[in-house]
Amino acid sequence: MIAYFITNDTILNVNNKHIDFKHNINKIIEAGDLLIVHIFDSIEKKGILKMSEQPLNGVYAVDAYGDLQWNVKDIVGKDEMYTGISKDSNGNLIVVTFMGIAKVIDVNSKQTIGKWVTK
Repeated sequence: MIAYFITNDTILNVNNKHIDFKHNINKIIEAGDLLIVHIFDSIEKKGILKMSEQPLNGVYAVDAYGDLQWNVKDIVGKDEMYTGISKDSNGNLIVVTFMGIAKVIDVNSKQTIGKWVTK
């Protein structure tokens, strides 16, 4: 387990390093030896949700030393807005785009290994 804490809703603190994502950290899940960070402003934290102001490519992998390892765009190759993340039973990362496409990512090989339409 990787020790971390969040300050001001936007700053991830890992191993005495501080990463300010400039948007709310919506969710963090541990996948292998990485923290997968989803940044996306939520209605609960902001009171209003403006989709036009949401970040593109808002999924990052951070290691136990507090170093950014990759951004989802490094894997999928294009700009997308991601509305959610989760893990499947095999430990793979599932990212869901605003357009309703779920993509399955192997976080170790940094490869997309599946996808389906959610809507």
